Amino acid sequence: MDEGTVIAVFVGGGAALVVVIVVAAIKFSARSRERRRQALELVASQINGEVKLPGRWAEPLLSWESQGLPAALIYYSSGGQHPQYYTRLLYTLAAPPPFKFKVYLEGVLQKLGKKLGGQDVQSGDPRFDGVFIVKASDELRAQMVLGDAALREAMLQLKDLGQSKHTVLETQKQGALQIEKMNWIEAPEELRSLVALGDQVLAGYLKALG
Repeated sequence: MDEGTVIAVFVGGGAALVVVIVVAAIKFSARSRERRRQALELVASQINGEVKLPGRWAEPLLSWESQGLPAALIYYSSGGQHPQYYTRLLYTLAAPPPFKFKVYLEGVLQKLGKKLGGQDVQSGDPRFDGVFIVKASDELRAQMVLGDAALREAMLQLKDLGQSKHTVLETQKQGALQIEKMNWIEAPEELRSLVALGDQVLAGYLKALG
């Protein structure tokens, strides 16, 4: 066998291996997506919701109604070579949020920012204030929202839900309230807890703003 034949066999075998790997990855992705769809279907049956499939390769999403408002659970990926995955709850508000509001976990940089005088709206609850940073364009209204004990408790429980403590609550420009957890939450019982806690946060937010 001459050198050219050896190279051709080697390249051909490598291409075949790539095809096998790609096919296996596609099948694994499809099975995982189906598992998430089934989990969402179970939750949907408990909250009178509906599971939608936006496209053949798109992730399933769960829609329902909370406090009379449209709500959705969305699986999001940042894409790219090293994607980050998030599970998001999105509540479409009846009117644009009256102020910017963001709650997220306190890290090393955030602690340094606080020491340097960075904004952190306080709730008066040491358990909550010790782990969350709060930024708001209207501090008085933010304190009204944080004054809801059920909302604070729900945020603390959300922090401990799933594999990551990453938890963000923020208003969106398009007129929505969003809750974000890092990683894709897939277990039915955790998804049900996520929805229940998110609905609790929404109720506290709406009650505080009248």
